[in-house]
Amino acid sequence: MEFPFPKFTKRQQKASQKAKVPTPSKRGGVYAPEERTVQTTVKLDKLPKVLRSSIIEKNLQIFEIPSPSSNTGFNEIAWRDQNGSKLYLENLDSEGTVLLDLKVTYPEVQSLAEKSGWPNSLPDAIYVKSGGGDDQRMAAKKMVLGLLKSYQSDKKPPKPIILKETQTDNVGPKGLAIEFSVKNITQLDPIMMQDDFGLEIMQGIRSAARFGPKKPSPNLGPINDALTAYQAKLQAGVENGFRVEGVDAAPEARAMFQEIKNAAQVLKDTIDTTIERNPDSPLLTKLKTLQKQVESAIKDGFTNELDTRRWQQWLDPKLKPLTEDVIVPGTGTQIGAGVQGPVFKYELDPASERKPAVLKYDSNGLNNNATGAGIPELNPQQSVRAVAAFKMSEHLNLGVIPRTEVFVGTDADGRPKLGQAMEFVNGAIGQRAAGKKNENVDQKFVRDQENILKNPNSRPEDLRTAASIMPNYVKVNGKWYRADVFPVDIDYGDRFVQKGLSNLQVFDYIIGHADRNPGNWIYEKDNTGSITGVKGIDNDDTFGKRWSPEGVPLMGGALRGIPPIVDISTALSILNADFAAIRPLLAGLSDEEVNKAAERFAQVQQEVGQRVMSGKIASMENVDQATLDQLHNKVTFIGPRPQPMPGILRWGDQGIAGDHTDQNSYLGFQIATKDYLAQKYPGSEGVIPQSGDVLV
Repeated sequence: MEFPFPKFTKRQQKASQKAKVPTPSKRGGVYAPEERTVQTTVKLDKLPKVLRSSIIEKNLQIFEIPSPSSNTGFNEIAWRDQNGSKLYLENLDSEGTVLLDLKVTYPEVQSLAEKSGWPNSLPDAIYVKSGGGDDQRMAAKKMVLGLLKSYQSDKKPPKPIILKETQTDNVGPKGLAIEFSVKNITQLDPIMMQDDFGLEIMQGIRSAARFGPKKPSPNLGPINDALTAYQAKLQAGVENGFRVEGVDAAPEARAMFQEIKNAAQVLKDTIDTTIERNPDSPLLTKLKTLQKQVESAIKDGFTNELDTRRWQQWLDPKLKPLTEDVIVPGTGTQIGAGVQGPVFKYELDPASERKPAVLKYDSNGLNNNATGAGIPELNPQQSVRAVAAFKMSEHLNLGVIPRTEVFVGTDADGRPKLGQAMEFVNGAIGQRAAGKKNENVDQKFVRDQENILKNPNSRPEDLRTAASIMPNYVKVNGKWYRADVFPVDIDYGDRFVQKGLSNLQVFDYIIGHADRNPGNWIYEKDNTGSITGVKGIDNDDTFGKRWSPEGVPLMGGALRGIPPIVDISTALSILNADFAAIRPLLAGLSDEEVNKAAERFAQVQQEVGQRVMSGKIASMENVDQATLDQLHNKVTFIGPRPQPMPGILRWGDQGIAGDHTDQNSYLGFQIATKDYLAQKYPGSEGVIPQSGDVLV
């Protein structure tokens, strides 16, 4: 088995054992291992790439800390650089694998970390050489998280730390070299609020009058006025969508940012003048604290100030968002990109009993349908909208939206970055693109558009252009082709397909989905490959204040309203629901957006009642008379019950699809598209396989 660093000669070991001088850490800690081997010459070609680059970067000297135990059967080795910013750990057994419970490897590695000076200093990066495979990556990450917990437990108060896996290299068939960055989350206190500042001033005055000679107090009116103006500009900045990534390119955003800078400068000048004129004031400490906060905010470009307020505005204090610490292995796989940025799939630790997650960060990129629906372009709050959609779906017992949670990651500077984590759905996406083999394509042009979508720093206008272009192309065997979009090959007479599409269409009306198309729903499958339902994904473009079924073209056509047939359990759930109980689930949306959702919900209740009265409801199984009576009693607000009441249809029965057209339902739209493409591409039957590249 090969070590991450070459072994030393006996002469090197003997000489190094005499070197026991403590080594200072750049963060103030002191490393004093009892014994160490000093690596003065490193054979870089023997190192994994992920370790080699960092050593080359700063010409680091590497220290070896031997294992405190020699009879474990493991080759536990720890290494560190001379300034304490990087820690290297190895936890391989003789077979090159990791014990998942870590009962043997973890205590040894923890001891090595402590010998390397861990309690005194938090490194910037931790490198682990581990066995290959996802399970081993997860075990290695758990081990490092355990070390972080032991470090945090000694700190009062505990420091918020996020561990991010930033690179993983294969170092043989049974080995991985994993790089983790260690970030303290930047969560500075925001600048004093006016009320807090005023309260501390009063306490300072009382203290001075009670315990010391009376000293003149400054005139605080100008400071309070300047502080109020600055706070107002910051709040306007939050509402207009400034992000932790920087100032938006839009002219109105730049103008707003300049107003914040001007207000901060006025506040700083006012504080400076007040301090200069009142050097003996009992409030001098408070004034200097405020002065320091304003200077820091200006120097920081107001990043922390705007971000802190965004968190205060968006996130419920009880909400505990997912972080990179629970996303394992951590690097993920990019599975898509669009105007709203790249999308990643992450595997989660099986011990958490969670499915894999799909992650994406909030951005300021919107398509035309979203802006037309009234979603604000500078502060779209995609994660808030997606989470609200999931919560409402659960409340109504529809189950059409995968579990979605707020996710907080970090950027390169350790700044919090807001996004969403959605449970991965196993199944077939509703539509896919096939390449048209007889049309020429400018390969460089399409590659350039693809790169724009993948680049998080692309300008919003470039993102929109690229996002509108890329759906016209598809890559087949590494080459770009003009694309045509086909429904996937499924049975549209399947009862789960019919019920699932009906439920999704009803729900999309309630949440005002501005961009629903077959490409963002999935036919969910069980372990046998059988379809069990339909899940709607990409729920960012929802709850727009101007959304209406007449104003937003869905799926590129004239589709309107709720479907012609509604499921009986869905009808009961919607008719029994009170929007007053739903309103708290939409926290973070504007009052106008929530009120519009309430109007749409009332409209859906009315239309569902009409379906019940006309017998346009269906069930998966037989319905007892008590359930029927309950349902019929719920629609008396529409009018008197007809005698006799119509019966209940069955999903999957022959003839159900006949009520559906491309004008009134998702199901009808798919069937009509299939029939059209079957004529356009003879022999294709209007559908393509659920996976694999296709040329037509």
